[in-house]
Amino acid sequence: NKIVNMTVSAEQAFKKLAQDDLLYIAQYRNLPIVAHLKEDPKSDIVSLLAEEVVSEGLRLVLTDLSRETLVKIAEHEKLEYPGYDAKVKPSDRLIAKRLLIKMSSKGAKEWLVASPFLPQILEDLEIDVSAKDKDKAAKAILAEANEVGLEHCLSAFAVTRLAQFATNSGLKIYGTSREGILRALLERKDMTKPEKKKKAKTPTSVEKPSSIKKGVTALELNQFYREELSKWCEEKDLPKNGSKKELVKRIIDHFAGKDVTSAKPKARKAKAPAKKTTPKKTGTKRKAEETTEETTSKKAKTQ
Repeated sequence: NKIVNMTVSAEQAFKKLAQDDLLYIAQYRNLPIVAHLKEDPKSDIVSLLAEEVVSEGLRLVLTDLSRETLVKIAEHEKLEYPGYDAKVKPSDRLIAKRLLIKMSSKGAKEWLVASPFLPQILEDLEIDVSAKDKDKAAKAILAEANEVGLEHCLSAFAVTRLAQFATNSGLKIYGTSREGILRALLERKDMTKPEKKKKAKTPTSVEKPSSIKKGVTALELNQFYREELSKWCEEKDLPKNGSKKELVKRIIDHFAGKDVTSAKPKARKAKAPAKKTTPKKTGTKRKAEETTEETTSKKAKTQ
């Protein structure tokens, strides 16, 4: 599927690209550029690329024709398929390839103007041009081939390379959207700068409500002191005990229609009694006790 309806030809699009980028594309497509370069290298490369791209586009366009149309054209033109098994029916791609050779030998436009299948080709390609004006119809088909071929050529490259082609040719690129960069190259227009999404402002603080009523939020209830929440619960015949967090939940549940009359505060874990520890005797104290015992023992013996 085509990304855009181009307003520029392949030749015009290539003329806008930098010479180094044109060389890169030509080498990528294995074109014999060195033998063709003359006084104006860029102009020669542009001509070679444009011719090759339009030819490729025409082959792709022919492949899009219905099987019935292709077979009728092949029979009418008496196409031959050297090297292929005559018992096997040729594929659409093979017919299009052989037909392109036949068209090129006569001239694509001339062949289209003379073809009795021009109305059917226009119908298959959904080109809204009258077949009565054969010259205009042929030009419309070649314009379609031009667009398809150029898009097919550029689509073969990575996003980073496409962005390089665009920026080197003076186009403004924003982001890394493959489709967006291709559109810019094919239409020869700067990409539209995306608008920055405004972040929704989140309230930094919550004001304390004038009263507690249905619809109040937990954040708003947290602006009250615990004593105020407890007093309100008492006035509404609700349990007034518990922590502030428990009171807030109780009030929210109350407005939600839940039964909170039997609410009980969470039991706090009792602290385990501290274990009695016997202080360790230090070396000095132990020696003093041993000396006292020896003295007492000697006195007892003397007596």
